[in-house]
Amino acid sequence: MTVSGGGITVKSGDDGLHADNTLTIEDGTIVVEESCEGLEAIDLTINGGTIDVTASDDGLNAAGSAVDGGFGTAGADTLTVNGGTLTVNASGDGLDSNGALTINGGTVYVSGPTGDGNGTFDCDGVFTINGGVVLGTGSSGMLKTPTTDSKQNTISVSCTGSAGDTVEVKGADGNTLVMGGQAPNGGMGGQMPNGNGGTPPQMPGNTSDT
Repeated sequence: MTVSGGGITVKSGDDGLHADNTLTIEDGTIVVEESCEGLEAIDLTINGGTIDVTASDDGLNAAGSAVDGGFGTAGADTLTVNGGTLTVNASGDGLDSNGALTINGGTVYVSGPTGDGNGTFDCDGVFTINGGVVLGTGSSGMLKTPTTDSKQNTISVSCTGSAGDTVEVKGADGNTLVMGGQAPNGGMGGQMPNGNGGTPPQMPGNTSDT
């Protein structure tokens, strides 16, 4: 399945968009208002577009190989984000891959699970961040951090909070780098997904967040 443009709105009791093999998003606007798993395929690639996913289980899931009774090879699943704007609100794993998870670009915002049995980012293979803007909050029970071979540095912080609290990242000089959406001077942190410049990332309630 390839989405090259246009607009798609889905409300599903199962997967929002599902492919038994390859699912590629090149462009367009995709809104999954309700789903079990938002986007699922063995090989799932986001190259562009604006994607907003709400899921009761995993937001994006690179699965369907022999592990899950599919047709592929166990561990061969890949989830890759090269561009676009991706917003995920998931009760299960935010971004999940039974193989590798790679973010090379784009803007990725994940509001992950509150339960310790899932993670904001999860993969059975290598987790790599080489570029883009990536912000995630969620339970730290199954914390997965990027490999040190990643080309882009990351910050992982454990804290507690409630829904609606502000997540703010400051530099050594005390200046705010990111606070819910608008990075100073329109820099790389620039605009949070959905253009919510004044809306802070929502912290899951009563849990340890990362």
